[in-house]
Amino acid sequence: MAETFSVQSITVNGTTMDFEKGVTLNTGGYKRNPVVFAQKVHFNKELTPSVLEFNKSQLAGDSIEDLDLDGATIQVLTTTGQQYIMANAFRTEPGDITDDGKAKVTFNGDPCQEIL
Repeated sequence: MAETFSVQSITVNGTTMDFEKGVTLNTGGYKRNPVVFAQKVHFNKELTPSVLEFNKSQLAGDSIEDLDLDGATIQVLTTTGQQYIMANAFRTEPGDITDDGKAKVTFNGDPCQEIL
């Protein structure tokens, strides 16, 4: 029986985040766009950024502004041993804080490098 994938830790510039289950990671890379001609379909490539979304717990003393970063290095470690490195990461929008102590955080960056 094989172990299934889940996120074990998220580190932003060396600081480990306290996050809620439900992390979304799109590793980015090349998207293929169809180009249609009379009798053939071809494609062109477009580079897309990596996207990391998670809910961070907001505790007393935490500032949502601490994650207002650009040029960050993010490491995502999984329970199956894969590690993803997102370089040149930046927070895309100001953080939303909910009344149940969660802050939604979204980062974009260069396509992730996967380390097996």
